[in-house]
Amino acid sequence: IEKLIDDPGQSFSIRRIIREKRSDQHSKGVWHCHPEYEITLTLQSSGNRFIGYSLGEYSVFDFVLIGENVPHCWITNEHTEQIVINFKHGFLAGLMDQLPELSLVSRLLSQSHRGIKFDIETAKSSMQLINEMDNQKGFDRLLSFLKLLDIMANSKNKEELTFFDYKIKDSLIASSRIEAIYSYILINYKSDNISFSTLCQQLNLTKGALCKFIKRITKKTFT
Repeated sequence: IEKLIDDPGQSFSIRRIIREKRSDQHSKGVWHCHPEYEITLTLQSSGNRFIGYSLGEYSVFDFVLIGENVPHCWITNEHTEQIVINFKHGFLAGLMDQLPELSLVSRLLSQSHRGIKFDIETAKSSMQLINEMDNQKGFDRLLSFLKLLDIMANSKNKEELTFFDYKIKDSLIASSRIEAIYSYILINYKSDNISFSTLCQQLNLTKGALCKFIKRITKKTFT
């Protein structure tokens, strides 16, 4: 769990993250979650993106919205530049209840626990606005943020990445199992000794049960 520092003078935070690489999933703090929503726009780098139970590739202009408490991370050995915006539900909740103009934004945020990926055109049209926000203050900054949410909510080309819901009854069991599967693959994928049978033994599951679990959670086969 990552604790983000609140600025009492701002309703949301915007950060530019520049790193020589983003470490593997075993490095402390890489695989993380927080109660704030997150918007991430990748300006440079490519690699693997993990959101909830989704495992996919990302590259320049990868543009995603991540819901509250949904675990996520980006992994790459390349130089990375990303813009990250974090905000809490609270400051928008009253507005969304009162203003029908924000109904699409409200729907977007209610779907964000699934992780939402936007197309390159939406990313490019949002980039200038995000760059402006980075240099703005006060009311102008807030207006730009609301415009950004409106662009995202009205995007016709967005994709849900995962069915993850931290409130579901079996979330702790499913999360611990999928984490064990991810960890085993990340540790052993370069080895000739990687074994589905060994993984079954570690999780105390039959091959059939583990195959069904992986397919149900990730929508992919183990292979």
